[in-house]
Amino acid sequence: MGEAVLSGEMEMKQGEAILALSALSQETRMSVFRLLVPAGEKGLTVNTIADSLKVNLTTLSRHISRMMEADVLVKRREGRQIFYSVGYGQMRELLDFLMDDCCGNDPRICGCDS
Repeated sequence: MGEAVLSGEMEMKQGEAILALSALSQETRMSVFRLLVPAGEKGLTVNTIADSLKVNLTTLSRHISRMMEADVLVKRREGRQIFYSVGYGQMRELLDFLMDDCCGNDPRICGCDS
């Protein structure tokens, strides 16, 4: 019984990881992500993102929606503007999930604490 619960929890986490990785597995979405990483929690407006990446707003909006669904991005409103930034908490969870039990915790391989 305990294994079934654990298995279910792992499936859910794996599903979230797949959703996040899928949201990043396209050239424009990866470019959006990489543009937003150095912007920090302040983020950037959709117009700034579109101008920086030379992407039209309709296309960008579709990509941002996909990233929002996967919690890869978060948004906040300031007056009439919406700022998008990386969902740093979700990304940390994704990396933790991917690197769980990394290389048997051998610091020579992955630089983790043993």
